[in-house]
Parts: sequence; structure tokens; C-alpha cells
Amino acid sequence: MARVDERGERGEPVKAAGPPWMLLCDLAVSAALVVMALQETGRSPLWRASEVALALSVTLRRRFPIAVMAFVGAMQVRTLGTETVVELISFIVAAQALVAYGRSGRLRWIVLGVAVVAFIEPWDGDWYAVDPVGRIFVCTAVVVGSVALGLYERSQHTLRASLADRAELLAREQTAQGARVRAEERNRLAAELHDALGHEISLIAVEAGALAVADGDPAARSSAAERIRANARQALEELRQIVAVLDGGDAADRSPFTLAGLTTLAERIRQTGARVRLTVSEPGGLRDDVERLTFRIVQEALTNALKYAPGADLSVTVAEAAGCLSVAVVNGPGDVSAAAPAGGGRGLHGLSERVRRLDGGFQAGPTPDGGFRVVARIPIA
Repeated sequence: MARVDERGERGEPVKAAGPPWMLLCDLAVSAALVVMALQETGRSPLWRASEVALALSVTLRRRFPIAVMAFVGAMQVRTLGTETVVELISFIVAAQALVAYGRSGRLRWIVLGVAVVAFIEPWDGDWYAVDPVGRIFVCTAVVVGSVALGLYERSQHTLRASLADRAELLAREQTAQGARVRAEERNRLAAELHDALGHEISLIAVEAGALAVADGDPAARSSAAERIRANARQALEELRQIVAVLDGGDAADRSPFTLAGLTTLAERIRQTGARVRLTVSEPGGLRDDVERLTFRIVQEALTNALKYAPGADLSVTVAEAAGCLSVAVVNGPGDVSAAAPAGGGRGLHGLSERVRRLDGGFQAGPTPDGGFRVVARIPIA
């Protein structure tokens, strides 16, 4: 029905055809003009036919405004000073439609200018001699009124199109924003699952290796099996807390991921046989997100050391420095040759992004002696 996106002189959208009720109005006006044309007396059949054609052209004024205006202007020339009501009304509605719906700027105004000249008929001196003031007033009122109505309707089309464009743009932005939020949430959940389960599963793998080589030592096998069970329980507990948050709960109050929890973390690492030196100078009053991120950095770095440098000495240092919480986890070369992480793994990469979102700094890379070093600075202000 309605066709949008035609461009006017300044590029504004212009509807080529209005809604159904506008077409019904045009049909009603056209029918009334046809009746008037047929009721005229003293006219030839050819004249009446031209008047009917003029009346019927009203129905096409929105779809073909330039062509209809040109046709109405030609009919004005035909009358030679004897305008009828049909021609007057046809001129008014055609001029209004031309200004409102014309799609070609210059051609629109040229056609309108020619039609206006044909309408006012400045060459008809006899008519202007009879009542010059009245004639000029009527012509001016008809032309100015028609153009004003057309400009008003065109401005309404432009306004509605602009509002529709803004609504569409807003809808697209909201859709894109929703997609970004969902992507960020997926990444956050993936990082949480990696941090929570990756560490525990790595410990289980280490303990399972110890269990495999403890064939002749029942006490060692029992101890390793107990640590595996403890690690599995801890993994389930962390998974339960993540699920509780997804269900709308709040597990933050029971979260062990604080600076105080680093002591427990280091002790669990020591139970695998690793040598861990932990130094924590807690400034106090830290935000929950800073403490949790610090815990995750230490946890990920220690987990990587267990996997890629088994038997290496581990050093963890957490202290305040220049308004930041400085975190450093260093491991020496392991007893067994293993591929070292390049700093681009999912865990370290995700932690790096999280630190930078807090306007901090993050570095991870090998040390000259063949070990690995993870350093982070997290603003605490």
C-alpha cells in the first residue's frame, strides 16, 4: 500500500502513496467533481469529457503528482478565462500534491510555476479589467494556500520518516547491545567455569598421577585418593556456587576467593608435593572484585605451574604498591620438560582482559632461567 523511501529535493523521504483513507478521500473528491462536470449546461460533449478527465486525474495526484499538475495546467490554458469549479478545485488539490509528493525538486517547481501562470492568465486583460483586486486576491489565496498545505504535508512526512528511522536505529542498537551483553556474559561464565573447574581438575590429575606410582605404599595411595575426593568436592562446590548465581542467588558472602583464601589455596598446592612460598600483605578494605580477581590470578598461575613445570619452586607475592595491588607468581624450571604456556591461553588471556577492564596491567612470560612469571597490577582506589 504505502511506498516509502522516495527522496525529495533535500533527500527527505516522501511517501508516493498515502494510507487507504487518503485514497478514499481522493476518490470521494473525484466523484463529486465528476458529478459537477456532468451537470454543467451549455457545454459540448468534448468539453464535458475533458472536465471528467480532469476530475478523474485527482485520484492519481499522489502517485503521479508532476504528471497530474501538468495536465491540470494544460486544462487551465484550455479554459481561456472561463474557469469552472472543477478546474479550480483540481488545481488546488493538484498543486498541494505536487508540493507534498513531488520527487524531483527542480522539475516539480518548474511544473508548478507553469501551472500557476496558466491559472492566473496574466494575458487575459479583459478579465482583470473587470475586477483586478478580486482576481489577484483569489489567485494569490489559491496558489499560496495550495503551496502551504503541500509544504505542511511534506514536513509531516519528513517528520514521520525521521521518527521511523530513529526508532529503527534504536531497535538495531538495542539488539546489538543485547548481543554484546549476552556475549560478555557468556565470556564471563566461560572464564568462571575455567577458573573454578580448571584448577580443581588439574589438581585431580596431579593426584591421580601420584596415585598411579604409589603401588607399594598403601598409605600414600590412601592419602592421594583422599585428596582426589577433596578436590572433587571442591570442584562441585565451586560449580554449585556458579549455578546459584545463575539461578538468581548470591554466593558472594560464602565465596572463598579472597586474599585470606590464598593460604588455603597454597596449602592445597603443597599437598601435591609442590614447594610454595606465599607472601601476602593485605591492605584491607579491598573491593570484592579486586580480591576475587587477585585470587583467580594466583590460582591460574599456580595451576599452570603444576601442569607445565612439575616439581618447580613456586613463589607468590601480593602487596600494595602506589595505589595498586601488586600480584606476582613466579615458578622456576620444572623437574620434567614440558611445554610452557605462551601467555595466550584461555585462562591467562581472560585474566588479562579482566585486569585491563579495571584499568590495571598484566604481563605473563618466561623468565631467563627457564621458569615462568605472571605479574598483575590492579588499582584499588
